[in-house]
Amino acid sequence: MQHCLGDFRQYVTELGLEPMIYDDHYLLRFLRARKLDMDKTKLMFDNFQQWRRENDVDNILEVSFQQCVITICVLEFLV
Repeated sequence: MQHCLGDFRQYVTELGLEPMIYDDHYLLRFLRARKLDMDKTKLMFDNFQQWRRENDVDNILEVSFQQCVITICVLEFLV
């Protein structure tokens, strides 16, 4: 398992992602979810990163309260 973790950590580092955010425990979740299959783990992680970009997760705290209220009001109006 340590060998897989090292390989996966290197892959994540090569993507230019912060090692502080993606520590060993975090990366092990992906490895275990795909039963240490590196190809499946990379695909799952890539999909996860794509979802984070599409939903602008890294900037979620920058959304103002006013923007949230406006969005909710518009959605309520449309329903």
